[in-house]
Amino acid sequence: MKAFMKNNLRLPITALAALLFCVLIPPQLFAGVGDLRVPPGFKATQGTVGEPYTKTGWAKEIVNVATGMELVFIPAGEFDMGCEDPKPTESPESGWKGVPGPVHRVKISKPFYLGKYSVTQKNWSAIYSKDAKETIVLHVYEFSRNASGGWKQGKEISRSMATPWNGWSLDQDNFPVENECQAMARMYCAEMTKKSAGTVCRLPTEAEWEYACRAGSKTRYFFGNDTKQLGEYAWYWMSFTTWTLENAKQRPGRWNGDVTNIPEKETHPVGLKKPNPWGLYDMSGNVWNWVQDLLSKDYYKECASAGVAVDPPGPKIGTPVGEVQCVVMRGGQAGHPAWYCVAAYRNSYPPDQSNTCRQMGFRVVVETAP
Repeated sequence: MKAFMKNNLRLPITALAALLFCVLIPPQLFAGVGDLRVPPGFKATQGTVGEPYTKTGWAKEIVNVATGMELVFIPAGEFDMGCEDPKPTESPESGWKGVPGPVHRVKISKPFYLGKYSVTQKNWSAIYSKDAKETIVLHVYEFSRNASGGWKQGKEISRSMATPWNGWSLDQDNFPVENECQAMARMYCAEMTKKSAGTVCRLPTEAEWEYACRAGSKTRYFFGNDTKQLGEYAWYWMSFTTWTLENAKQRPGRWNGDVTNIPEKETHPVGLKKPNPWGLYDMSGNVWNWVQDLLSKDYYKECASAGVAVDPPGPKIGTPVGEVQCVVMRGGQAGHPAWYCVAAYRNSYPPDQSNTCRQMGFRVVVETAP
């Protein structure tokens, strides 16, 4: 009888213990067992845990099934965008384009995922071959000079452009895509969306990019203010001294050298430097990151006047540079000196331009469901 009771009570006691274990142990500890939230078309990175910031159950890191792209969870929150110290004596920029002010408060109301690295050649090749030729229709505004010499916005027009593969420094899977225009980057995101069960994949807004780059910091760089530490986190032109004609001749060009001895001002494989506190690599240096926003002289002032700007999408109409309406790039590049790597620094080019500044890349935002 004792043996009978012992054998028949064993199963209920075991089940009760398992139930108590599931109730008492936080779900974040169940890494890699399929209970983490991930967007459709993605999977949790092997060994990852639940995001630790708000404990919503979203995986801290995910992988896109179609492209192999790795992304990191970025929590919602607020931050001070821009800075008041552009150091014009150090910078070759003139006028307002490179000035990242005034500082204004921004709220990012929803969490999102951002590429752990800039889009790599391996990610790119999962959607397009390197010799792909696509046609993009750009919607742009005509600008003309008015009587006072200023710019007058005209009608919106459509312009078609062919986008052949423009070439990379080295044809290597773990190198970032470069020499890609913003229009092509947006088209890549649209194709990635189609291959990800409709989950929205897009370029970040300028606010999302700086928020993710800063990762809670308020300093010039996400790690502090000391430029001497920048080389631990970024590929940039460390030996640069001043802008001279001779230095200009040494700027990055087409280079096909030995991958074991890459010059400092050339593009490097992703992920070799230290990440920022949220696990993002190469947010400073290596290649520029395109964002969604048009460049506007007064947009930061408009955001500042709002008190707290909630999810600023960027201006509807940009301020032309020359006769062209430009879009913003962030993060600096290997072929530029340190001040381009400041978290708040802004640069811009036309959306169809890629060959003047070769080190142009991008990251992808993946939206999360409510």
